[in-house]
Amino acid sequence: MAALFLLLITVASGFALVRAIWPAPWRWSAADPIRLALAPVAGLGLASILFYLVRIAAGLPPMAAAGAMLGAAGVAGVVARKRATAEEAPGHSGKAPFWIWVLLAAAAALSIFTVTMMTSIAPHGEWDAWSVWNLRARFLVRAANMQIPFVALLDWSHPDYPLMVPASIAMLWSACGTESQPIAAWVQALFLISAIAVPFTVLRYLRGAAIGAIAAIAIIGGSTIVRMTAAMYADVPMAAMIVCSGAMAVLALESEPNGRGPAILAGLVAALGAWTKNEGMLFFGVLAGSIAFVAASRAELTARLGKLRDFAIGAAPVLAVVFYFKSGATVTNDLVGSASGTFMGRLADTHRHWVTFWAMAGESLTFGNYVVPPAIVFGVWLGVNRLRRPLRGAWLIPIFAAVAQLAGYYVVYIGGSTDIHWQIDNSVARIMMHVWPLCLFGVFLITAPIEKE
Repeated sequence: MAALFLLLITVASGFALVRAIWPAPWRWSAADPIRLALAPVAGLGLASILFYLVRIAAGLPPMAAAGAMLGAAGVAGVVARKRATAEEAPGHSGKAPFWIWVLLAAAAALSIFTVTMMTSIAPHGEWDAWSVWNLRARFLVRAANMQIPFVALLDWSHPDYPLMVPASIAMLWSACGTESQPIAAWVQALFLISAIAVPFTVLRYLRGAAIGAIAAIAIIGGSTIVRMTAAMYADVPMAAMIVCSGAMAVLALESEPNGRGPAILAGLVAALGAWTKNEGMLFFGVLAGSIAFVAASRAELTARLGKLRDFAIGAAPVLAVVFYFKSGATVTNDLVGSASGTFMGRLADTHRHWVTFWAMAGESLTFGNYVVPPAIVFGVWLGVNRLRRPLRGAWLIPIFAAVAQLAGYYVVYIGGSTDIHWQIDNSVARIMMHVWPLCLFGVFLITAPIEKE
């Protein structure tokens, strides 16, 4: 019971933080579903950073970190109250037919059942969960010396990996006084909820309820993301950070009356992605570049400079924590090493290109275990419904960012120092999942209206 209460406090803290950054009327407003959908990501991000700064960097007791979390939540609530606005821009008024809501409810119920069933069978998750993420959380709670989890003797557990997931779990474990394993599973479930709810609510706000609900059904329909949630890997939180930051970037560019808040939140969440996995640093650069350069006209490109400034403002505090953590790492990332040959030499290896290209292409056709490959389904979808006209540059940011992220992964596979066959076999499905919700968000963002405007 105490654990659930702490999770609710964490989500409430995230909601207060989002409202403090993106002001809204004190009463429930048109964009508050988006703020609530983003609350788990913001709350868990706040918890992980405060735990790292208070418990690890400053060396204070675990309860000091919990006190800092409560204090930060209170400050965010006061700021949100003081910054409350008189009114908020209305969203799209289109409604979805009843049968779409029935399908969405059925898909959500099935995913909840699947995660619950798999978690009951393997409560500690799969390999990466108990050998890296949950293990690191236990180190952070138990270790008397806070440098122990990051020494070279534990290089098999990747001490250089960012701490978003383990530190958020450690904060909750410390606050409730027990290493309750269900907390780790609930944290993963919260990330899954945000990965589905943020694109749903943003599309609902910009395009209408029908488009938003269909997108949510499509995201849940990929069984990989549901299975990885039960496995408790950090890849689901990574997918959540990618789609949430991408969706907020589009909202910032598409809904000017909402002010600077969405752009600041886009930068904050993109930086939290860098605090989640090393791949998040790549996406931070990809998203910043997409905001800057994916424009339909010179005037649109010029208008992006203000949004990039707000994006950087949101990202700066989190990136400072990431760089501080990385500067103290005693172990180099295994992909940065040089096990064989030079980076450029590996890039010239045609065998590596052949293996990587066909592995990624094959996974893109079979991802999610659909009966029909997703590429065919969404190709037909866009062929039937056509593209929204005129096609603005901001609408292309999600798809461009997803493709650029995969291109970055391709280069890492080719130039990486580890055995490329082992690396691909153990990660290609997961890196595809990173961009899966963002790809679907992008597809439905550029779809022509399916209901009356």
